[in-house]
Amino acid sequence: MIKRIMARARYVVVVAMVSVTMAAWTMPSVASAAGCSTGILTFPTWYDGVVKDDCTVMSPEEYAASVDGADPEDGVQLLATRIGLNIAEIILQLVAYGTLVMIIKGGFDYMTSNGEQSKMASAKNSIRNAVVGLVIALASVAIVNFVGAAL
Repeated sequence: MIKRIMARARYVVVVAMVSVTMAAWTMPSVASAAGCSTGILTFPTWYDGVVKDDCTVMSPEEYAASVDGADPEDGVQLLATRIGLNIAEIILQLVAYGTLVMIIKGGFDYMTSNGEQSKMASAKNSIRNAVVGLVIALASVAIVNFVGAAL
């Protein structure tokens, strides 16, 4: 019984480690200007990719001029899109960290179930659902980064 619990605990730890590695792998590909704040953990700043070298936010016209082939009149739309993508990425990464917490909680519930089948089944379902949520969240972050890099 103890061996099964320890095997499951190792499984949860491995899943958590792989998840953190994947989260770091999907970090934003657009860098801020040198010397500017780059955010906390893997979270980008809301102004990531829209700052000048002196760490001030570009005007819509300046941002449109920095985008290849963009019409200067589309500057507001392009700037709002970039900021929106940064905010979406922050929210999706929060969801990914929340799923990691749920995986750890499910593992703890499994280890403390004392062999009760209903508690073990509930913990397994919790872990399974959290892993599915994590995969969806990480895929979403990757898509946001891909779309953001294409702009």
